[in-house]
Amino acid sequence: MALTYEFGSVETLITPQEIVDFAPVDPASYGEQRIPFIAVREEKLFIKCMGMAMYKALMADKVKYAMTAGTGITVYTNFQTGNYSANAVVLYKNRLYKAKANTTGQLPTDEGYWTLAPRFATAEYNYLWERYLRTILAFTISNDSLFYRIVSDTPMGVVQKYEGDKSKALDVKSAGRLKMEYVKDIDDMLHAMDVFIRENPEAFPDYAPLEDACVNCAPKKRHYGFNTNKRATT
Repeated sequence: MALTYEFGSVETLITPQEIVDFAPVDPASYGEQRIPFIAVREEKLFIKCMGMAMYKALMADKVKYAMTAGTGITVYTNFQTGNYSANAVVLYKNRLYKAKANTTGQLPTDEGYWTLAPRFATAEYNYLWERYLRTILAFTISNDSLFYRIVSDTPMGVVQKYEGDKSKALDVKSAGRLKMEYVKDIDDMLHAMDVFIRENPEAFPDYAPLEDACVNCAPKKRHYGFNTNKRATT
């Protein structure tokens, strides 16, 4: 039984490298640190703001790049110094570039000869991506993963990272913040999963979420593991 191809796929619109390129972060930052956050953050943004139909349309319109030829595949090669024909696609420093004209040794970063390879087959989607959406996603994912990138759960306990490989024990207040981040992310993942299952009811006939726990999982109120209700006064 086929599920919707676009939603719930391991594929994503944005790449880890693009998050570093288009968010306000140091260019030396590691894009791989953000990989666990990309899929859920993309789904969250579209569920909240633009609708899953738009997400599906964009995912279905993505240009498929691969190093091996196939139906519907645009082939790319690893960049090597030399000459390339117009429309050649190369991988250079984790980015795909497309030649705008015949090249004679110019690096892919030379904007006179190269441009970033298009993400979508439809020109309007590419404009939306390059003008707005790519940066929105980069900002969102980098922001949402920020706290996790400065703390680490180690065999010695939860620590805060600083100055390269140095770390120190996390204080109680920051540990509470980490716990809230965990709960927030669990809520987001539950909601994304709930939407996915409801879009594919024939594949999950036994899905029966508790009405008071998971229906409309988009959290209206955060639960942080302790009672936030005010105590009754006497």
